[in-house]
Amino acid sequence: MIVRTPVASRACPWVGYLEGVTDSLGPSPQHVLSRDFFLVGTGSQCQLALSIATGCPERAALIVRSWQGFAVVALGSGVLLNRAPIDVVANLQEGDNLQFGSASFVFHSGRPDV
Repeated sequence: MIVRTPVASRACPWVGYLEGVTDSLGPSPQHVLSRDFFLVGTGSQCQLALSIATGCPERAALIVRSWQGFAVVALGSGVLLNRAPIDVVANLQEGDNLQFGSASFVFHSGRPDV
């Protein structure tokens, strides 16, 4: 008898993080994308709250982790992927530059051996 585990009960194998781009010589902040949905913006309910970013809305974007990888959904204006505006949704690739208002990040991801 073969027992199959439902997909919903298995953890997604993708891991990722956003590395902050700074003008200083100090270490760049890293934000681990440890949830399936990761809200970015200036609001206090955001997992990545950008309190000092100018031109960034309260809810700027939603980063979604799935079995296919990561994607970003633009919820407000001022969200750029590799210096181009995101219409609605875009898949993220290793090294992509994300900008939320004046805050810039480099996206890193991988899929460990499962």
